[in-house]
Amino acid sequence: MHGVHNIMHPTDLQHIYVGIGVLGASAAIDSYSLYVAYEALKANAAAKGMALDEFVKVSLFYFNSRVYG
Repeated sequence: MHGVHNIMHPTDLQHIYVGIGVLGASAAIDSYSLYVAYEALKANAAAKGMALDEFVKVSLFYFNSRVYG
């Protein structure tokens, strides 16, 4: 009933800058994680002497054939 009450009688937002700060920090951390994963993928492709898109296609084919086949 608490959720219904809040929908029917909304209150003003409080501490909105804290929420925005948390979202910003989360976006920065996720961006760094994506960057690290991308660099590792590029390094693995280079180690096999393949282009990045070719490496991803081959990897996806291998994954699908092992999991679903």
